[in-house]
Amino acid sequence: MLLLIAAVLGTLGGLWHGGALAHFARLRLRWPVLFLVGLVLRAVAFSPPVPPGTPAITLYVLALAVLCGGILLNRRIAGIELVLVGLALNAAVILANGGAMPVTADALRLVGRYDFALQLQAEGPIGHVRLATPETRLHALADIIPLSPLPLLQIVASVGDLVIAAGLLIIFYVGTLRPPDRADETSAAATTPDQQETEDVVVTQAPASARRSGAAPHTPHCDATEHDLANER
Repeated sequence: MLLLIAAVLGTLGGLWHGGALAHFARLRLRWPVLFLVGLVLRAVAFSPPVPPGTPAITLYVLALAVLCGGILLNRRIAGIELVLVGLALNAAVILANGGAMPVTADALRLVGRYDFALQLQAEGPIGHVRLATPETRLHALADIIPLSPLPLLQIVASVGDLVIAAGLLIIFYVGTLRPPDRADETSAAATTPDQQETEDVVVTQAPASARRSGAAPHTPHCDATEHDLANER
């Protein structure tokens, strides 16, 4: 839900500043199937049929590898680097805690989900979530940030979640605001003639000046030779 909110806010921001949905439609993704496969593998890794432990962790790592490959292929897109950083932060805490994201009971209580904290305490990890304890590793990267107590928006997030959301907001904002590919081509087309004209002026300036003055080019080697001949005479 947090990522959906970030995408919507980014799109609305781009539209507010004069963008258009048609601009985002022209955003070209390289190998978009990698993102689809990565998300499906991640969902399968934390689904009930997959037993926790090595099988779930293996699928999760595979999903991360596929998603990272898609991100690197599309690194020209503004904001996508933040998505990669957020994925890495979440992966670090999940893998450090046996393949489940720790969430604190205090954060769940603040968003009105303390019943879920009690369920985690009684049953153990559920899906990809487990209750944080004093033994939790990388506690600062766990789900410790309560965002909203509103019904259907009861969100507890991690630092990695916020970084991913920031990346998605930038992607949708910039993609809606202007078509990146066309802007880059326009910029290149605008600068190239100026650079070429400057180079032409630099190359032709010296010969033109010499022609106007009527002076012959100064050749140190020739001057030295004439001086030697005079001495010999």
